[in-house]
Amino acid sequence: MFHANAWGLPFAAPAVGAKLVLPGRHTDGASLAAIMRDEAVSIAAGIQTIWLGVLDHLDVVDGELPALKRVLIGGCRRWARSLHPTRIPPRRALPAGLP
Repeated sequence: MFHANAWGLPFAAPAVGAKLVLPGRHTDGASLAAIMRDEAVSIAAGIQTIWLGVLDHLDVVDGELPALKRVLIGGCRRWARSLHPTRIPPRRALPAGLP
């Protein structure tokens, strides 16, 4: 039910005074990394395929998202294994309890 839970994000952000950054139709890894870097996104949410694209792009350009502190990943747990800390720097690693 991640999609149902995610429906609350557009309402929660302004409720706490946060800026809401939406990518529009440009959801490729390069575009997402650029907008997250340019807007200094600190919390981001998306499904696994979105994060795989972002990580692949960051690997190719040896890039970073220094402002990113928290990532919400929706979808099945099996895909989350491909995002385990071997692909994410330690300061952004997933919780150790992730299978």
